[in-house]
Amino acid sequence: MPSVAWNGARYYMAWLSGVFGCQVLCSFPAPELKGLLLDSSGNPLSAEATKFAEKASHSVPIVASGADGRFLVVWRTDDVLRGLLLSESGAPLAPGGPMQLFRGAAGAIDATSSGNAFAVSFMIKTADFRHDLYVARVGNQNPLAPTEIRKLATLITPLNRQPDLTLVSTSDGSLATAYTRIAEEPEIGAVSRAFVQLPVVVVRTRAVRR
Repeated sequence: MPSVAWNGARYYMAWLSGVFGCQVLCSFPAPELKGLLLDSSGNPLSAEATKFAEKASHSVPIVASGADGRFLVVWRTDDVLRGLLLSESGAPLAPGGPMQLFRGAAGAIDATSSGNAFAVSFMIKTADFRHDLYVARVGNQNPLAPTEIRKLATLITPLNRQPDLTLVSTSDGSLATAYTRIAEEPEIGAVSRAFVQLPVVVVRTRAVRR
Protein backbone atom coordinates (compact mmCIF):
# COMPACT_ATOMS: atom_id res chain seq x y z
CA MET A 1 0.00 0.00 0.00
CA PRO A 2 1.54 3.36 -0.99
CA SER A 3 1.76 6.38 1.31
CA VAL A 4 1.51 9.95 0.02
CA ALA A 5 1.92 13.44 1.51
CA TRP A 6 1.22 16.94 0.16
CA ASN A 7 3.45 19.93 1.02
CA GLY A 8 1.29 22.64 -0.52
CA ALA A 9 2.92 22.45 -3.93
CA ARG A 10 3.82 18.84 -4.65
CA TYR A 11 3.04 15.29 -3.59
CA TYR A 12 5.57 12.70 -2.50
CA MET A 13 4.61 9.05 -2.73
CA ALA A 14 6.51 6.06 -1.29
CA TRP A 15 5.75 2.38 -1.67
CA LEU A 16 7.16 -1.13 -1.40
CA SER A 17 7.49 -3.03 -4.67
CA GLY A 18 8.51 -6.57 -5.48
CA VAL A 19 7.56 -10.12 -4.54
CA PHE A 20 7.14 -10.97 -0.86
CA GLY A 21 7.84 -14.17 1.04
CA CYS A 22 9.76 -16.04 -1.64
CA GLN A 23 13.29 -14.68 -1.62
CA VAL A 24 14.97 -17.85 -0.31
CA LEU A 25 13.57 -20.57 -2.57
CA CYS A 26 12.64 -18.42 -5.55
CA SER A 27 14.66 -16.25 -7.88
CA PHE A 28 12.41 -13.19 -7.56
CA PRO A 29 14.09 -9.95 -6.49
CA ALA A 30 13.65 -8.72 -2.92
CA PRO A 31 11.11 -5.94 -2.33
CA GLU A 32 12.42 -2.43 -2.93
CA LEU A 33 11.46 0.72 -1.09
CA LYS A 34 10.81 3.46 -3.66
CA GLY A 35 9.66 7.07 -3.75
CA LEU A 36 8.48 9.51 -6.41
CA LEU A 37 7.71 13.25 -6.49
CA LEU A 38 4.45 14.26 -8.21
CA ASP A 39 3.10 17.63 -9.32
CA SER A 40 -0.22 19.06 -8.15
CA SER A 41 -2.06 17.08 -10.84
CA GLY A 42 -0.43 13.79 -9.84
CA ASN A 43 2.04 13.63 -12.72
CA PRO A 44 5.54 12.23 -12.01
CA LEU A 45 8.29 14.86 -11.96
CA SER A 46 11.07 12.39 -12.74
CA ALA A 47 11.43 9.54 -15.19
CA GLU A 48 12.28 6.96 -12.52
CA ALA A 49 11.42 6.43 -8.88
CA THR A 50 14.14 6.81 -6.25
CA LYS A 51 15.16 3.56 -4.55
CA PHE A 52 15.86 4.02 -0.84
CA ALA A 53 16.60 0.46 0.19
CA GLU A 54 16.30 -3.16 -0.84
CA LYS A 55 15.57 -5.96 1.61
CA ALA A 56 12.90 -8.59 2.12
CA SER A 57 11.87 -7.46 5.59
CA HIS A 58 10.90 -3.83 5.04
CA SER A 59 7.58 -2.56 6.35
CA VAL A 60 5.28 -0.36 4.30
CA PRO A 61 6.76 3.18 4.28
CA ILE A 62 5.01 6.23 5.72
CA VAL A 63 5.39 9.75 4.27
CA ALA A 64 4.78 13.03 6.12
CA SER A 65 5.24 16.64 5.00
CA GLY A 66 6.58 19.41 7.21
CA ALA A 67 5.62 23.08 7.52
CA ASP A 68 8.73 24.08 5.55
CA GLY A 69 7.84 21.82 2.61
CA ARG A 70 10.25 19.02 3.45
CA PHE A 71 9.18 15.40 3.48
CA LEU A 72 10.00 12.62 5.93
CA VAL A 73 9.84 8.95 4.92
CA VAL A 74 9.93 6.38 7.73
CA TRP A 75 9.88 2.59 7.60
CA ARG A 76 10.94 -0.42 9.60
CA THR A 77 13.65 -2.88 8.52
CA ASP A 78 13.52 -5.92 10.80
CA ASP A 79 13.37 -4.24 14.24
CA VAL A 80 15.05 -0.97 13.21
CA LEU A 81 12.95 2.12 12.53
CA ARG A 82 14.63 4.21 9.84
CA GLY A 83 13.96 7.66 8.44
CA LEU A 84 15.04 9.75 5.48
CA LEU A 85 14.57 13.51 5.19
CA LEU A 86 13.81 14.88 1.72
CA SER A 87 13.85 18.40 0.36
CA GLU A 88 10.69 20.00 -1.05
CA SER A 89 11.88 18.82 -4.45
CA GLY A 90 12.16 15.22 -3.23
CA ALA A 91 15.96 15.06 -3.03
CA PRO A 92 17.46 13.12 -0.07
CA LEU A 93 19.08 15.53 2.42
CA ALA A 94 21.19 12.96 4.25
CA PRO A 95 24.50 12.35 2.45
CA GLY A 96 24.92 9.02 4.24
CA GLY A 97 21.46 7.71 3.37
CA PRO A 98 18.64 6.74 5.78
CA MET A 99 19.14 7.31 9.49
CA GLN A 100 18.44 4.82 12.26
CA LEU A 101 15.83 6.28 14.62
CA PHE A 102 14.98 3.44 17.02
CA ARG A 103 15.84 -0.21 17.63
CA GLY A 104 13.40 -2.83 18.84
CA ALA A 105 10.49 -1.53 16.76
CA ALA A 106 7.71 -3.92 15.78
CA GLY A 107 4.28 -3.64 14.24
CA ALA A 108 2.67 -0.49 12.86
CA ILE A 109 4.27 2.94 12.47
CA ASP A 110 2.95 6.37 11.50
CA ALA A 111 4.29 9.90 11.07
CA THR A 112 2.94 13.44 10.83
CA SER A 113 4.19 17.02 10.93
CA SER A 114 4.53 18.66 14.33
CA GLY A 115 5.19 22.38 14.01
CA ASN A 116 8.56 22.82 12.34
CA ALA A 117 9.47 19.21 13.06
CA PHE A 118 7.90 15.77 12.66
CA ALA A 119 6.34 13.26 15.03
CA VAL A 120 6.59 9.49 14.72
CA SER A 121 4.52 6.85 16.51
CA PHE A 122 5.80 3.30 16.74
CA MET A 123 5.63 0.16 18.85
CA ILE A 124 8.24 -1.93 20.65
CA LYS A 125 7.42 -5.57 21.31
CA THR A 126 8.01 -6.79 24.85
CA ALA A 127 8.98 -10.24 26.05
CA ASP A 128 5.45 -11.03 27.30
CA PHE A 129 3.73 -10.65 23.92
CA ARG A 130 2.69 -7.05 24.45
CA HIS A 131 3.50 -3.89 22.53
CA ASP A 132 4.52 -0.60 24.12
CA LEU A 133 3.21 2.36 22.12
CA TYR A 134 5.52 5.38 21.84
CA VAL A 135 5.44 8.78 20.19
CA ALA A 136 8.51 10.94 19.58
CA ARG A 137 9.37 14.21 17.92
CA VAL A 138 11.93 14.09 15.10
CA GLY A 139 13.74 17.27 14.00
CA ASN A 140 13.68 18.49 10.42
CA GLN A 141 17.46 18.89 10.15
CA ASN A 142 20.23 16.40 9.50
CA PRO A 143 21.14 14.26 11.20
CA LEU A 144 17.64 13.21 12.15
CA ALA A 145 17.50 13.17 15.93
CA PRO A 146 14.48 11.78 17.79
CA THR A 147 13.68 13.72 20.97
CA GLU A 148 10.92 14.00 23.54
CA ILE A 149 10.00 10.31 23.52
CA ARG A 150 6.76 9.43 25.32
CA LYS A 151 5.34 6.03 26.16
CA LEU A 152 1.57 6.19 25.74
CA ALA A 153 0.25 2.71 26.47
CA THR A 154 0.97 -1.00 26.72
CA LEU A 155 -1.18 -3.10 24.39
CA ILE A 156 -2.13 -6.72 24.91
CA THR A 157 -1.23 -8.61 21.75
CA PRO A 158 -2.02 -12.32 21.47
CA LEU A 159 0.09 -14.45 19.17
CA ASN A 160 -0.20 -13.71 15.44
CA ARG A 161 -2.07 -10.45 15.99
CA GLN A 162 -0.60 -7.02 15.40
CA PRO A 163 -2.12 -3.78 16.71
CA ASP A 164 -2.50 -0.90 14.28
CA LEU A 165 -2.29 2.86 14.81
CA THR A 166 -2.62 6.27 13.20
CA LEU A 167 -1.17 9.64 14.24
CA VAL A 168 -2.42 13.18 13.54
CA SER A 169 -1.33 16.63 14.74
CA THR A 170 -3.08 19.93 15.40
CA SER A 171 -2.00 23.52 14.84
CA ASP A 172 -1.04 23.99 18.51
CA GLY A 173 1.40 21.08 18.45
CA SER A 174 -0.85 18.53 20.13
CA LEU A 175 -0.75 14.98 18.84
CA ALA A 176 -3.57 12.44 18.81
CA THR A 177 -3.06 8.77 18.12
CA ALA A 178 -5.78 6.18 17.63
CA TYR A 179 -4.80 2.55 17.98
CA THR A 180 -6.35 -0.89 18.19
CA ARG A 181 -6.38 -2.27 21.72
CA ILE A 182 -6.82 -6.02 21.97
CA ALA A 183 -8.84 -7.03 25.01
CA GLU A 184 -8.22 -10.00 27.28
CA GLU A 185 -10.30 -12.21 24.97
CA PRO A 186 -8.27 -12.91 21.79
CA GLU A 187 -11.30 -12.52 19.51
CA ILE A 188 -12.28 -9.07 20.75
CA GLY A 189 -10.62 -5.93 19.43
CA ALA A 190 -11.26 -2.34 20.43
CA VAL A 191 -10.06 1.10 19.41
CA SER A 192 -8.55 3.49 21.95
CA ARG A 193 -7.14 6.97 21.68
CA ALA A 194 -4.45 8.96 23.44
CA PHE A 195 -3.59 12.65 23.32
CA VAL A 196 -0.19 14.07 24.09
CA GLN A 197 1.52 17.46 23.98
CA LEU A 198 5.22 17.55 23.11
CA PRO A 199 6.60 20.86 24.40
CA VAL A 200 10.21 21.92 24.14
CA VAL A 201 10.82 21.02 27.78
CA VAL A 202 9.61 17.53 28.56
CA VAL A 203 8.36 16.34 31.92
CA ARG A 204 8.74 12.57 31.67
CA THR A 205 5.32 11.43 32.81
CA ARG A 206 3.12 8.81 31.29
CA ALA A 207 0.27 10.10 29.17
CA VAL A 208 -3.26 9.46 30.38
CA ARG A 209 -5.13 6.83 28.42
CA ARG A 210 -8.64 7.96 27.57
